[in-house]
Amino acid sequence: MSSDFTPVKDGETLEQIRHNLSMSGIDEDVAGIMLKPNYQREDSPEAKKKKDRAANDAIFDATLRLSQQLSQATADLHTMEADMAKLYGEDFDLNFAAEFLDDEEYKRIASMKDINERRAEVARMINEGLENGTINTKDLEQFGGAPEWAKQHDKVADLKQEMQIKLEQAQKLEATPNTPAIEQTLSAPIPSLG
Repeated sequence: MSSDFTPVKDGETLEQIRHNLSMSGIDEDVAGIMLKPNYQREDSPEAKKKKDRAANDAIFDATLRLSQQLSQATADLHTMEADMAKLYGEDFDLNFAAEFLDDEEYKRIASMKDINERRAEVARMINEGLENGTINTKDLEQFGGAPEWAKQHDKVADLKQEMQIKLEQAQKLEATPNTPAIEQTLSAPIPSLG
């Protein structure tokens, strides 16, 4: 290896540097190491594979963590709903809706066929009412656990949304994790407790 080093001139492009190095008889890969320790051309196939693998691994890891969090949050929600059903009956969400929503909203919710969608909507409306002040926390005290139940619904919805974003990122990288359980968890409705 030559001990001569050709300095880089201001404004000199990477291609010009490569050309000058090759004219000096210095191997481009060796020059890359000489120019900058651990230098790896960004356009090299190895660098692209390494970068893609790192991105895929990061998204997979994040998706896996989200899947675990979503599974736990959903299990917690099932437990809460089972407890609420024991205390207030299977249609406890309709009892909450009747107490805190106007007649028009109640009728719309009561007409929903899917119990999980109905419960999610009641929880969303309770959370919205708590945030904007139309529902007072003290009013909910007669229904012990209602605020926590409503917040748990929000948590599950937020995790599903995060999961969807991660899956879309993975698809953009053309590296969707090979985890059908994750997609199934994301799209699966919360089963009935009856």
